[in-house]
Order: sequence, then structure tokens, then C-alpha cells
Amino acid sequence: MKRSSQVLITALISILFSACILIGQSYDSMGNWELILGSSRRVVISGIKFGGMAFIAFGALNFLYGRLEKYKLREKTDYKINEIIFEHHPVFCPWIIIAIAWLPNYIIYFPGCMTADAMKQLEQFLTGQFTNHHPIFTTLIEGFFVSIGRKAGNMELGIALYLGIMLMAISLIFAQGFHWMYKHNVSYKIRWIGLTFFCIFPIWSAYARTLVKDILYYPVFYIFVLMIFDAVIEEDIFFRDKRKAAKLLLVSIILCLMRHNGIYVTLGTFLGMTVFCKKYRRQCFMFFVIMFLFWKCYGSVISICGVEPGGKQEMLSIPFQQTARYLKYHGKEVTQEEQQVINNVLDYRNIAKNYNPNLSDPVKDTYKKKDKYLSDYFKVWWKQLKKHPGTYIQATLNGTYGYYSYKEEVKNPYGYYKQPVCFIPYQKKYSIRFNDSFRKQRVIFEKVLHKTFNIKILRILLQPAFYNWIYIVLLGFFVQSRRMRKYWIVFIPFIVSFLLCIASPVNGDTRYMLPLSCTWILYLAFISNRLEEEQLEIVKRKEKIGV
Repeated sequence: MKRSSQVLITALISILFSACILIGQSYDSMGNWELILGSSRRVVISGIKFGGMAFIAFGALNFLYGRLEKYKLREKTDYKINEIIFEHHPVFCPWIIIAIAWLPNYIIYFPGCMTADAMKQLEQFLTGQFTNHHPIFTTLIEGFFVSIGRKAGNMELGIALYLGIMLMAISLIFAQGFHWMYKHNVSYKIRWIGLTFFCIFPIWSAYARTLVKDILYYPVFYIFVLMIFDAVIEEDIFFRDKRKAAKLLLVSIILCLMRHNGIYVTLGTFLGMTVFCKKYRRQCFMFFVIMFLFWKCYGSVISICGVEPGGKQEMLSIPFQQTARYLKYHGKEVTQEEQQVINNVLDYRNIAKNYNPNLSDPVKDTYKKKDKYLSDYFKVWWKQLKKHPGTYIQATLNGTYGYYSYKEEVKNPYGYYKQPVCFIPYQKKYSIRFNDSFRKQRVIFEKVLHKTFNIKILRILLQPAFYNWIYIVLLGFFVQSRRMRKYWIVFIPFIVSFLLCIASPVNGDTRYMLPLSCTWILYLAFISNRLEEEQLEIVKRKEKIGV
């Protein structure tokens, strides 16, 4: 007989999954919920689809969770290649294999791929007019290497040097995950899946040779997740070891310096651990306090140094998009007073015209940085919400469904393969061109990519939603299982990161998903290890009582 907790969690995930798929289908094809609610006939069809998908999902999850609950210890296969790669050299071998697999992408796109954000950061570094819109720390790192090339008379040299170092560093960090799997006796199957994924999936080799701030963030997030695993599994050892605690704190600080999102990930994680790690609640709370004070002090220090703070518009994509959609569809109902209040914050004349449901930049970039008017704006926002709540809901669904449902057009699905030639700064200062010697190879490589990922089953790997649902299914297992429930807190970095993606300015952007796309394999390893350890404990208890 199934436990009530398992039935409840399985039913909730199944219902949520079915609803999300239907929402995605409607917005991806029509840009609204008309495919679901447009007529009584569509409501009936949607209801039948919903019931069918929920039923199938419920059965599949029941089967999966049942198999995991009955997990039995298995002997590891002792093939020589497994021992050489994963046992004798658990860091060096995966590192070299991944680096070699990425090298062709680096060579044929030499010296590397520029991005619009990187050019803006280089402009700041070269002019000395710094802002913290993009993390100042990443601006300084990128600018330092580019300046080396400029001093040598060849900016491309500096970019190639930086990206070559990043390729080796990121592959080394990914190799640390296999060292963790080695220490925790994780199944070879999971190790091979991870190694194959990092070597073959093109997004990793592409980003390793792309000048973009994210390549400094997701590797640190990867290390942060591994350290949280250790803190939860070996809490007695971890929190009594000052070195390990100091390393976690240092990694947390670096995570915040590499991307502003890092502060939400660290604070959310340490707050969750404070509540649920009862034995070491005081230490977790101290981590929370230290990170909070660090972030406040850091903001003050860079302001004193003349760095202009980033605008609040980065946190306001959702309400700004809701206002833009409201003006587009209900503009005639807006009073002159409301127009003035909105215009104090945003460009009232253009936001409805420029509204893009999948991208908030055309709206939020009109933010006038007059924070004092935000309170009045939110009063109008609330008033309009009460008039047309459906418009607000639709704006949010239309701008987020790519993170929890299928999206036909995903932005940069396997990384950057073109230079941003349309940007004026690129044309004037940063005209980095790929090596002409490999033009044919680039054409062939991109054709192979397109053909490969036109295969429907492989297209799933390009979907941000695919990885998020892996996390949700795994989290559901931990929550519904009595013996495994205590480990659910390792999913807090995922929960916070997922919410940050929902609040991001781009719908279904693989770049924002990089931290989660690279750590799902770690969570598979974690669940494998916990099931193995739980079974060992059961065996030991039986041996003690002589069963």
C-alpha cells in the first residue's frame, strides 16, 4: 500500500507538470492562453489532455519512486577503463578528457567569441567609468586580460589567452565533481553520463571560448553545490573543521562577486540550513549573517571607489512587463494621473509599442533610475492589477514558460557561434574575427549541430525546462521519502536559482540556466550515494541484531 505522502507528492508533481505543459503549448503557439480557455471546445480538449498527461505522469513517477525506495546494493563493474579514469586518477583523467573534447571548438573559433555584455564591460575598463550593472569583479578580470593583448599590440591575443585559461579552469572544476563521486562511491553509470554530457554537449565547449561574464559564475556555483553536499552529509565533520567552513565561506563570497544572483543563492541556502540543520543551526546562521554583512559592506566600498551601482530595473522585469502588457491591451483605460506616475519611472509612450513578451529589455531599459517614484508606481500597479488580473497573469506566464515547459525557439540553445557584428562598439573597437583558416570547419560543425539537434528527442537537451523538471522530480523523491527527507535542503540552491530564472529578463534563456544545467548530474550522484548509504545502514543494523 502506498504511503499518503508519496501519493500526495506524486499527484502534485503530475498535476503541476501537466498544467505547465499545456500553458507552454498555448503561449508558444499563440502568445496567450486562448488555446486552453479560448472557447468551451478548447476547454474540454485541454481538460482531456490535462487528465491524460497527469495520469501518465502519475504512473511514471509512482514507478520511479517505487524503484528508488526498493534500491538494493549492487556490485560495481570492475572494467579496467573505469578504474583508470575514475579510480586511479579521478581528477586528472576527467579533466584532460573534457579539456581535449573542448579543444576543437576553441581552435576553429579562435581567438574566441565576443558578446554585447562583454563589450560594455571592456568599455568600462578602458574608460575607467565603472558601473556595477555587470559585476565589477568580472569586468576587472576580463579587462585585465584584454589589456595584456592591447599592450602587446594585439587585443585578440589577450582574449585568446583569457579564454584558454578559462577552458582549462572550467574543465578542471567540472572534474572535481568526479572526484566527489569517487570519494562517495557513486555508480560508474552516473559518472559516464556526466563525463559524456560535459564532453559532447556543445554548450560547454562553446561557452568556454566565449567572452561573457557567466563563465566565471557557473563553475563557482558547481563548487558551491559540492560543498553544500558535504556540509549536509558530513555535518559533524564539516562544521567542526574550521578549514572546510572557511572554504565554504570563501566560495560563497566569490559566488557573489561573480554574479549578483550569488547573494540570493547563498543567503537562501544558509537561511534554509539555519532552519533545518538543527544540530548546527548557530554556525549556519553565522554564515548567513556574515554573507549579509559582506554584501552590505561590499556595496558601500565600491560606491566609495566611484563605481556606479546597478539599477533596480534588474529586479523588476516581472512588474514592468505586466505594466507594458496592460498598456498594450487596456491603454484607453489609463487615466492621465496614472500616465504621469508610470512616465516618472518608465517611458510611457514607448513601452506598450516596444513590449516583447519574451524579453523585458525593451521595457526595463527605459527605467529612468528615479527610485523615489517607485512607491507611487506600485500603487498604480496594484490598482491596475485589481482591474485586469488576467493581463498580469498572462504577462508573467508569457515571459516565463520557457523555464517549465517546451519552447520552440530557445535563445542561443548551444552557445554563441557568431560575432555581434551589428553592435557599433564591435565595429569600431572590438572587431574580433574568427581565424579564416577554419571557415569550412566552422560551417561543417554548425551544420552538424543543427542536424543533430533537429532530432526531436535530442532537442529536449536544449530545453531549460528539461533540467528543471529533473530537479523537481528528484526533490519530490526526497520530500516523499521518510528516510531521505532530511536531505531535501541540498536543493535550496536549485530552488533559488530557478526563481531567479523566472524573474530574469529573458524567457527560457540557456545562459541563465548554466548553473543548473551543469549541476543536475551532481544531484543524480547525490541521490545515488544517499540510497547506497541508507542501504548499508540497513544491512549493518540487521547484522547487529543477527538477522
